[in-house]
Amino acid sequence: MANNYIMRMKEELDQLTERYIKLEQFMNTPLFYDLTALEKELMSDQRSAMFKYLTALSTRYHIITYTKGTDNCIERKEN
Repeated sequence: MANNYIMRMKEELDQLTERYIKLEQFMNTPLFYDLTALEKELMSDQRSAMFKYLTALSTRYHIITYTKGTDNCIERKEN
């Protein structure tokens, strides 16, 4: 039950990564270049925000999974 939030975080991380990759791919297509300047600017802003969020979420996930693993090892040694 305690690991439930870690699983949800991992799912969110996977989904966000997939969406970020799809956006990046779209921004390298002729369809993107046909958009208005405003649409391109807003999509670029969206990509930047997604990257920042992805970086923060990924860092949190790795810290939590590393710390959790370390704590478990320490608890086993003390018992």
